[in-house]
Amino acid sequence: MNTPHLHTIGIDLGDRNHHICVLDESGDVIRESSIRNEREALALLSSQYPTALIAMEVGAHSPWLSRYLEGRGHRVIVANARKLRLISQNERKCDQRDAVLLARLARADENLLHPIQHGSEEAQRDLLQIKLRDNLVRQRVNLISGVRMTLKSLGIKTSSPKTTAFAKKVRCELHEQGYEEELALITPVLFCGVRESLCFCLRLPPFRSGSAAASVPKLSDDLTPNNLS
Repeated sequence: MNTPHLHTIGIDLGDRNHHICVLDESGDVIRESSIRNEREALALLSSQYPTALIAMEVGAHSPWLSRYLEGRGHRVIVANARKLRLISQNERKCDQRDAVLLARLARADENLLHPIQHGSEEAQRDLLQIKLRDNLVRQRVNLISGVRMTLKSLGIKTSSPKTTAFAKKVRCELHEQGYEEELALITPVLFCGVRESLCFCLRLPPFRSGSAAASVPKLSDDLTPNNLS
């Protein structure tokens, strides 16, 4: 049985605005409106309904927003949208209706929302850093594959250097073989794509000692400016 709250708030999250529904202690709707996706607007909502129970769906904004509201003394339920079929499979999806539904389910029985627990901000940053590095590696692989296929289609053979030295090695080989026109063709990819992605990796902050991300293998020990020029 849920502990009764003076107010229960359902928030349907959006990039620019959040739709909200506020229920009183009796379960009656006392407010339906939208607020800006800004901390100032959230702080005002929090001050108007202090210690209210708040429910929202998991999404891009739910990690920081739930932490922010919890820091202001609220109990926040983050609903698992995939398991919440009343919303995810509703053909007549409406942001305001979703906010009402979230509020009513949270007030009735929070287990109906299949709540999840977001990690800490540090854990989120670690995960985002891992994803960012993974995206960079994938971009680098795709760019190098594109250059290799381009040269192969032109009947040009090159060696297979390490990816970290690919741009420098291919440029030297094409220049030595007299393929200046072909070199001009692939230079934008070599130095605006491959080289820039590697340089960006060098500028990323190191993983924190003891963090989950610290156990991820480095991109390469050969990522040095000399190998990129």
